[in-house]
Amino acid sequence: MAVNETAADKGAGAESAIEIWRRLEAKGARVRYRPVTREEIEEAERKLAVRFPPSYVELVTQLGAPAALPRLPPGADPELAENLDFTVLLPREVVQWTEELRSSLEPDMLEEPESFDRVRAQLDNAIFFQFGVDAGEGYVFLIDTADASGEMKVGDYSHEYIEELDWSATSRAVFPSLAASIASAAAQIEGSWEEYGGR
Repeated sequence: MAVNETAADKGAGAESAIEIWRRLEAKGARVRYRPVTREEIEEAERKLAVRFPPSYVELVTQLGAPAALPRLPPGADPELAENLDFTVLLPREVVQWTEELRSSLEPDMLEEPESFDRVRAQLDNAIFFQFGVDAGEGYVFLIDTADASGEMKVGDYSHEYIEELDWSATSRAVFPSLAASIASAAAQIEGSWEEYGGR
């Protein structure tokens, strides 16, 4: 295990989140790292009333918040999180997108209104920390899964399938760690190399 990797983030033979991003960059992916300070983390934690998992803190303070830089159209702002694919959000963005995730659900968005309370409870238990290909999908920390070290399991989120949302213990949409969810994102990046590869 490399220095500063958390035990939960590094399973037997598995890469850590930091190693995965470094591997993608070494292979030629256009990766952008946005700097994060401990003060920014502490402020976001106060606003959300929850501590971030150590693996997230380590990733964003050691490397910066990583993102795959797609081939942007002329004039697109490469600093805007919404323009960066698979971006790990800055702490202030985590607050913004988590609050939006929790407040945007309306009963008329669902075909079956009786599923509203179930979906609402799951969203209230989530911290949105990483986009997928776009801001309508991504990854969330599941607060109620925090272990003694503060590590949390990660749920796969898609706004398109919000009514089917299931982050239960037996769900296939739950990853055991940050590294596992980052590995999933990396596989998608590698599967679309024409979009993200080459510098």
